[in-house]
Amino acid sequence: MPETIDVAGSPLPLTVRQNPRAKRMIMRIAPGGGGLIVTVPRGMSARKIRGFLDRHRGWVEERLARVPDRVVIAPGAIIPLRGEPTLLTHRGGRLVTRLEALGDQAASSAGKPAEIETRASRSGSSDVAGANGDLFSAAGMELAVSPVSPAAGAKRASGRAAATRDAGSLDGPGDLGEDAAAVTSADAAVAGVSQQLLVGGEERHFSRRVLDFLCREAGRDLADRVKCHSAAVGLEPRAITIKDTTSRWGSCTHDRRLAFSWRIVMAPPSVLDYLAAHEVAHFREMNHGPKFWALCRQLCPEMEAGKSWLKQHGSGLHAVSI
Repeated sequence: MPETIDVAGSPLPLTVRQNPRAKRMIMRIAPGGGGLIVTVPRGMSARKIRGFLDRHRGWVEERLARVPDRVVIAPGAIIPLRGEPTLLTHRGGRLVTRLEALGDQAASSAGKPAEIETRASRSGSSDVAGANGDLFSAAGMELAVSPVSPAAGAKRASGRAAATRDAGSLDGPGDLGEDAAAVTSADAAVAGVSQQLLVGGEERHFSRRVLDFLCREAGRDLADRVKCHSAAVGLEPRAITIKDTTSRWGSCTHDRRLAFSWRIVMAPPSVLDYLAAHEVAHFREMNHGPKFWALCRQLCPEMEAGKSWLKQHGSGLHAVSI
């Protein structure tokens, strides 16, 4: 099979995966529109795979057009955090990364770093597919991307802010000193952004510091919700690992080791709560049968809303890149 497929005159990376459990051919767009992934039954001929690709080329073009624009973590970018647009601001110096309301400089002096450390499994376990309780494809683009997806909303906010000044870009990298940061904050407030993440240190470490903060916050929020739902089912997790997965939001092994994507902290808290409930429900039901969904709904009454949000907006979270 070729390594790329021509889509609208441009080459798109192609990955073909054989799965002995697959009953039919399935295709999906990789996170961020970076390629096409086709899963086929073992032994499927190249001729049939090519025919499948040719028949659904229009579907691929349509889904690629829906992929949210990429948002790079850099000074001046706007990303969602717990569902709220958040301006990323570089201040330099010995500043500890912290979140503050825009314009609330006095309150920021009292900010404290998050003290939780992500609990990581030391067994070297990896995500397990299928019956072990993995959630679902996080980047399955067979679902339409909502016009108010996180990445799209951030882009519109940054566009409105850019219109308030003559030069510079709110959603792109730049060398921002103290004065420039204040101007950017004002522009962001005009654009409807109410909070910012202040980051210290050298700018070359900016993205890593932001990622560290997001991972810690994801670990804290998930640990809290997992603890609550675990008490309800009477079983505790062996470990909670925070990762950057591209094919699933969360997973659960048979020995109750949980793994989550840090990106879920960018979603509204109710969505994160659904994800935690979903994986904890696998402690009792290692399947996706009626009993599992009944337990999941019992743990999280807003289950359907959480599922719907991830289907509509999940690809926007994957559009945020380091």
